[in-house]
This record gives sequence, C-alpha cells and structure tokens, in this order.
Amino acid sequence: MSWRRKATFQLTVLAMKAGAVEFLLKPLADHALLGAIDHAIARSNAALSREAEVSGLRSRYESLTGREQQVMTRVVAAHLNNRSVRR
Repeated sequence: MSWRRKATFQLTVLAMKAGAVEFLLKPLADHALLGAIDHAIARSNAALSREAEVSGLRSRYESLTGREQQVMTRVVAAHLNNRSVRR
C-alpha cells in the first residue's frame, strides 16, 4: 500500500511495479484504509495457503522413487496436453 497527498501517473506506475496493490490518496477515509488492509490480509492468506499446498505436493513428489517421479512427470504432461486440446 502506498499513500500520498498528490499522485502522478509516473508515481502510481512506480508504486505498482514495486508491488503496491493499493494506492490511496490523503486524506484517507477510515473505510478506504480498512478496506485496503482487509484486502491485503486476504491476499496474504491466499498466498500462504497456496504456498502450503505447493509445499505439501512437493514433499509428496520428493517421497516418490526416481522411477515414480519419471512416470508422474509424464502423466502430468499428458494431462496438460489433453486439457489444452479440449479447449
């Protein structure tokens, strides 16, 4: 989040490139700030959830034997190819 008294287009672009997802102008309304905070928390929770899921999948994949990993890689590749053909 970033907040300024005055926003220029260039400043907004720089903030977004730096990772800002909200750009608030002063004076801040309480509901706008709280909404931005709620949005940031929701995005963070979603990212943490995805990271936990990927970590679990990676752990399960690493527990496979070398041959099982080879088979899994081919199965996933075939599944992705089938999905793209169906579209």
